[in-house]
Amino acid sequence: IYANAKIPFGGPLEAGIVLDARWRERGAPLGVAAAIRNDKEAFTIHELFARAAGVEVTATGVRMSRGRVRRRGASGTGPAGADQAGVGRRAAARRR
Repeated sequence: IYANAKIPFGGPLEAGIVLDARWRERGAPLGVAAAIRNDKEAFTIHELFARAAGVEVTATGVRMSRGRVRRRGASGTGPAGADQAGVGRRAAARRR
């Protein structure tokens, strides 16, 4: 586990984390790497990479604005993917 944070008084929060682990019950590898910022205007995911048992999710530049409900919004990009084994495991788990 590696983590860092900048939490200035009255200022924006910036944080990052890198985590590699193993899902004990399934014996599957897990991993997350993320960099975020939270300020008065928006919550921003600068980058996010997550993987679990052959399923991967990536997000970059995701910005969720604050404010009145009508003006709130989100933008950014992010593909998701899974190898054939990961899809097969998820399908089998859903049938149980």
